[in-house]
Amino acid sequence: MKITDFVFRFKTYGFASEASLCRVRIFTNKESKIHIVLTDLSEEARSTSVTNALELILEQLTELQKIPQNAQIIEHYPRPFDREEKFSMVSFDEDERPIWRSISFAKILKILDCEESEFDLYKNDERVMKEIYDALNGIPAIEQFEYSENPEITQSRLEIKLNQHSKHEFKALLDKNPTERELAEFLKEDLSLLGEFYAYSPEEYVCFCEFPVGSGRVDFAVFTGRSRMNVYLIEIKGAKRGIFRKNHYKAFTSFAAEGREQLNERAEWIKGHYETYRRFVHEVLAEVKNGRKPYGAFRGPDYKLGVDPNKDVKFFYVLIAGRTTDDLADSHGRHLADSYSVLDIQTETWDSWCNKILRG
Repeated sequence: MKITDFVFRFKTYGFASEASLCRVRIFTNKESKIHIVLTDLSEEARSTSVTNALELILEQLTELQKIPQNAQIIEHYPRPFDREEKFSMVSFDEDERPIWRSISFAKILKILDCEESEFDLYKNDERVMKEIYDALNGIPAIEQFEYSENPEITQSRLEIKLNQHSKHEFKALLDKNPTERELAEFLKEDLSLLGEFYAYSPEEYVCFCEFPVGSGRVDFAVFTGRSRMNVYLIEIKGAKRGIFRKNHYKAFTSFAAEGREQLNERAEWIKGHYETYRRFVHEVLAEVKNGRKPYGAFRGPDYKLGVDPNKDVKFFYVLIAGRTTDDLADSHGRHLADSYSVLDIQTETWDSWCNKILRG
């Protein structure tokens, strides 16, 4: 249950602006636990992100007695349209340094005891947008700055646009009930499909094929994010059959179950070798920045990513498999499976994934 909801203007002491914004929501659940959701609004203020200013935000909220002490902090990055929200549970080490752990949307709804509509696109909420406008134009107003784009980014965007597949082409492929190999070949021809889908910003990504995890591999990987890197590890399966066994929406078909088990194995390995693998993915990104293309690297227009190699990496696990045979039942089945999984996994059918593609 939500207790309060407001837009907070906090001091940042930055070079571009002396202030920025975030949205603060306080929830209590059936166990009477208090959770504070800090939603990033840096897109509106064009300034410091919640991640980079977390300690400042909490310090100022506490000083103003706007939040209770010892509450669980949740960091939230909203996504446009119908894409997944991004959440992290925040804890602190013995030196009071924040530690982020990604968590699925489904688990957040359960923890907060709230409806999915609570996280609808905030730009459609007149009250929230009025508070944002008032905060931006407060005293003093938050300075909005403009910049000239790097010509390299402009050129890259144009080249990707000329060679990309359309959503119509992808739908036409699905109509043929393609095999895993056919889907992989289609995506390898245009990895920007994956990049745009999972990127923090649609142009800030690097994609890879057959990306190593321990002694195994995942079909695709996407690097994105700011400050902390987000890494999406993606397994795909074919689209010849439904994702669930016929008339049995609690059991995945064998190929989908196999894909989930593969992701579980990769996740377990990363958990046991986290620091080694964290350094590895940053080393791979450094190679890409230096002009090399390990693991078939495909660079988005703004591929250099403003991520700190010393910070934690958030790993997301994605399975895309099978077709939707009953939209409501399939959606409910995937939701339940992901909610009860120990692994923070996002399961999609190729139909549900295609529906979320924004390009024409």
